Amino acid sequence: MTPPSAYWAHLDRTDKTGLPVGLDVEGRPVAQNFVAASPEVAMEWLRDSVRDSLLDLDTDGFGVAWAWLGDHRAAHRVTASLRQGRPVIFTVTTPSGRWSWSAAPVRALLPLTCRCPAPAPLPRPHLGSTEAAPSLLLFHP
Repeated sequence: MTPPSAYWAHLDRTDKTGLPVGLDVEGRPVAQNFVAASPEVAMEWLRDSVRDSLLDLDTDGFGVAWAWLGDHRAAHRVTASLRQGRPVIFTVTTPSGRWSWSAAPVRALLPLTCRCPAPAPLPRPHLGSTEAAPSLLLFHP
């Protein structure tokens, strides 16, 4: 088995109804992602992200997260799992919502591109024609 070329780490936070928490001005969830070159760096990002979120958790959630941060043997097991190609997840559920930190190996990092069909060429008016070419409004999400 070839080792993964990178590791993707992510924080997914939802409210008690399951809707994403932390929206941008256009109403899209604010992504908290990180791409690491090694499982150790991915694990470091996960631990830093959990640590940064501690004050936003309730008392019980804080205790669960604090215990996870203090379990260094578990951190080594998680790093080994990532190195072996297995994804990992750590979840804290509170009365106000759910926090899920995950990391997974990825084989290659490819740029995301739109697989939309190419737009049709604009019609060209005949030479000497006084008629203008119709205008087209193309939208690519």
